[in-house]
Amino acid sequence: MHPPKHQRGFTFTETLVALVASLVVVGSVMVFAVSAMRSNAQFVAGARVLQQMRQALNLVTGEIRRAGYYDDAARFVPSAAQAGLSDMPVIRSPSCIIVRYDRQGPLFHAYRYAAHNGVGVIQTTTSRGVEPDCDGSTVAGTWRDLTDPALIDVQEFSFAPATDAGGCTSLHDYAVIVQDIDVRLKATKVGSPMVARELSETARVRNDIMASGSCT
Repeated sequence: MHPPKHQRGFTFTETLVALVASLVVVGSVMVFAVSAMRSNAQFVAGARVLQQMRQALNLVTGEIRRAGYYDDAARFVPSAAQAGLSDMPVIRSPSCIIVRYDRQGPLFHAYRYAAHNGVGVIQTTTSRGVEPDCDGSTVAGTWRDLTDPALIDVQEFSFAPATDAGGCTSLHDYAVIVQDIDVRLKATKVGSPMVARELSETARVRNDIMASGSCT
């Protein structure tokens, strides 16, 4: 006796169709999972690049803002002879800036763009009494890397006076010059140029330049 038709199993065709459908579903899930993992890896890499960029930018703009500071400033009345104490920072090139402060010295801090084996880095140096050389070699160890060349490749690190900002104001027989500097930073992850980030900030120098005379 033969069993009723409703008790029979799947036919070969039905099994093959089910198998193909399962493979399609599993393949779609795997593609989605791989894409999600890749996106997550890029997000983490971008976050690491951005974190190091932000740390470097915060340090540089912080130095720019306090440029011209010197000890016991309240005891001195600005004059032509003392104007040089607050005339920093100085942009020596589009990619190098020198900040001076501390009346007892003075003390210089400098920041510049450089490259190591084709990888861009931000470098810094400090000196007292002698202005650093923006074109100085790194052989002697004077300039130190501020960013990690194994992690990020700096594409741009530039300085420029901010447009439509700052200027000069005549006040009580003194020329008061306000300084605003735009700082731009672009970088990519080493080995992954698609992971790219960009930051920019305008730094307002707190210590204005003050000299005898008027702006005209």
